[in-house]
Amino acid sequence: MLAAARGAVAGTGLPWVIENVKTAALARQDDLFGANGVELCGCMFPGLRGQMYEARLFETSWWVPPLHHRRHVWPQTKMGRPPKPGECMQVTGHFSGVPEGQRRMGVPWMTQAELAQAIPPAYTQFIGAQLLAHLRERAA
Repeated sequence: MLAAARGAVAGTGLPWVIENVKTAALARQDDLFGANGVELCGCMFPGLRGQMYEARLFETSWWVPPLHHRRHVWPQTKMGRPPKPGECMQVTGHFSGVPEGQRRMGVPWMTQAELAQAIPPAYTQFIGAQLLAHLRERAA
């Protein structure tokens, strides 16, 4: 489905973004659609560093500068129990600690099922800022 989705959005001539999990077959460099891939993880963002590891791929129709992927040095919460102080968590699947996941991601209104499918807002803000810079550059 990714190839079909990529072809459909590329055919619009508009800027586009496809997001998926780290193991998805998204472009990681220029391909025939001019796509650019970048991986984002919680450890790349000051507000999430030491809070969560949540690797996601973003494929865009414009170049996005890669961020330094810091080594994962914080212990990770074991699945099945809420995180202890000082532990990183992954808000995926049937994780424990919904209130803590809501707090760390900054989305207190989301349910456990919604959190498990969501990306941290910091990722969206980063990609959105890159899109705005791209559009400004294109308009100049």
